[in-house]
Amino acid sequence: MKIKFNLPYHDEKLKRDVKKDEVVEMAQTRADQIVKDIKAQAKKNSNWKAYEEFSYEKIVESKEETEPKQEATKTKE
Repeated sequence: MKIKFNLPYHDEKLKRDVKKDEVVEMAQTRADQIVKDIKAQAKKNSNWKAYEEFSYEKIVESKEETEPKQEATKTKE
């Protein structure tokens, strides 16, 4: 599943910083856990106040983007 976070954060599993609005591939359960952990840190640390609104958006691809285009075939009549 493609996910886009509303704020930048460091991803331990990906071993890199994920930018704001960058699309990354991950499971929804993992994205939920990341949001939960970061929001918990934001409540404990006033320096992380902006991260109280940390969230993500699922990116849904249209069928046109995911399915290969099929050529129209002519039938003999």
